[in-house]
Amino acid sequence: MSLCIIIPTCDRFDELRKTIAALEQQTVVPEQTFIIDDGSPENIFLQLQHFAASRRIPITVYSNYPKKGPSAARNIGITQANADYILFINDDTAPCRPTFLEQHLAFAKSCPNCGVLGQLKWAPDTPNALLFGKWTKRLAFDVGYDEMGQGESVGYHKFCTANVLVPRHFLKNCMFDEQFPFAAYEDIELGVRLFQRGMSLRYNPDACVYHHHRYTPEMVVERQIKAGYALAYFLRKHPELTEQYRPKVSYQGSRLLYLIANTPMLRLCSPDFQLFMRQLAGKYRAFWTAFLSHGGKPGRRNALD
Repeated sequence: MSLCIIIPTCDRFDELRKTIAALEQQTVVPEQTFIIDDGSPENIFLQLQHFAASRRIPITVYSNYPKKGPSAARNIGITQANADYILFINDDTAPCRPTFLEQHLAFAKSCPNCGVLGQLKWAPDTPNALLFGKWTKRLAFDVGYDEMGQGESVGYHKFCTANVLVPRHFLKNCMFDEQFPFAAYEDIELGVRLFQRGMSLRYNPDACVYHHHRYTPEMVVERQIKAGYALAYFLRKHPELTEQYRPKVSYQGSRLLYLIANTPMLRLCSPDFQLFMRQLAGKYRAFWTAFLSHGGKPGRRNALD
């Protein structure tokens, strides 16, 4: 069973170094490791090439210039891969243990033609307490790893490119949609199409990575805004999933929510609740802005209201 690792990256060289260092300690050496630089200037791209050339595992660096986003970057890797399995991880998700790749491949061998979802944990040295408050934890950044059991069959909505292994033959003529405006929902959307092609997905918590990413409140809000825009595109592409992914806040409700999130009175609430409200307001305002700009009407139920 041969393995290709695909890692898109953009301006996170310190995090990428941790990920590659952890891959160099693995008990299994991947046949291919592709780093796809998403739109960095030429000097940064050359720095990545120099870095890759001195590693203990074979690494090829590709350029995705001008910047087109992680979907396009991953597609470059898919088109170059010739291994049996493709492992998608991020530049800030470093394997927790030296047996990470071994665990992925062993599990895949026991479940032929299945994708394997690995676990994602926050790195011990990356405190993000602001994400786990009483309110903000309701907008968790993960897919609910604590709710899944070893070997459990999970749905396409759990398909997360921070750590997922896919048999390469499923990706033939079925790659990431490069029209997604941001890095949100593009992996779930690919999961939808992979499931339509007959792939199932099972969870293996023993194949675990640490997430090295430090967020500020502004970054958290911006992430939700991008998710709102991406959700609008996702539902235009898959209207059959409207009921499952229907926004919890209507068009009129999103306008009210935005006013509340920006009122000075909100400062009387806890920082945790303030951030929660800003995230909600940002996401749903972005969603309705994107949805209505493509002909939606907020007063119609089939327009998601």
